[in-house]
Amino acid sequence: MIHYDVIPKTSQVRFTFEGSQVGECKLWLPEGVGTPRGSAGVYPYGMRWREDGSRLSQEASVDNVFGPGNVEEVEPGVLECLGIRYAKEAPLPWTSSITFHETRVDFSLSVHNPHDSALPDVCALLCFKFMDAPWWSPGACFFTTGTGVRSIAQTEWIEGKFPSFQKWHLGRNTPYDSPVKNGIWTSNPVRVTSPTWVVQHAQSGVSVVFSCESAYYIHCNRDNPCNDIAMKYGDIQPGQTVERRGHIELAKGAAEELFSRAI
Repeated sequence: MIHYDVIPKTSQVRFTFEGSQVGECKLWLPEGVGTPRGSAGVYPYGMRWREDGSRLSQEASVDNVFGPGNVEEVEPGVLECLGIRYAKEAPLPWTSSITFHETRVDFSLSVHNPHDSALPDVCALLCFKFMDAPWWSPGACFFTTGTGVRSIAQTEWIEGKFPSFQKWHLGRNTPYDSPVKNGIWTSNPVRVTSPTWVVQHAQSGVSVVFSCESAYYIHCNRDNPCNDIAMKYGDIQPGQTVERRGHIELAKGAAEELFSRAI
């Protein structure tokens, strides 16, 4: 069984797997929505959660998608975060749903373009954080590469301007070119082959699988233990709504086996 509670007016949900030593987790669905040019929403605020049995849902209007935080509009159409400036895109509203099962959380996020022009290469940033996790380490976090399953600790961590932030692009295409993400998250040369994290709790022999159906890259903050995914939407045309799905699951098994079962 999964016990959960929402953080009012935000897109964040906290939950725990009953009987597990993993501890409390938090899903931010989403933390923000963006394009290679900039942000179409960040730190959404003011929404209302709707609950129907074990299912939660939420809608964010164009008035909700930009909320309070460390991102400031320093001049019309220009945002700044940690000294990095980038474009403020036309806001993109979205609808989310989260369904809790015995040991699995299914979620979806639909992004809508109500504007007169297309927005290119839209991504939604999902943050999955372990709230009380002294057990978490780079050696516990696994992803798939062209040479097999590897942990963060088995690949070289590239020190950048912000040393605790790192991202791994998915596939062989040109890396997702975003001024704010490139400025904060250092790109690792290792390419991943699946939009999936497996985070192992070695003491209890279980893992948490965090997976989406598509992504531009996966990323991590090693000083504030979270395993994140930049979910891929592609170009969204005027009037179009695009949905992406994913899941979080508590499971037993070797990392290789769990990757074979993921989306």
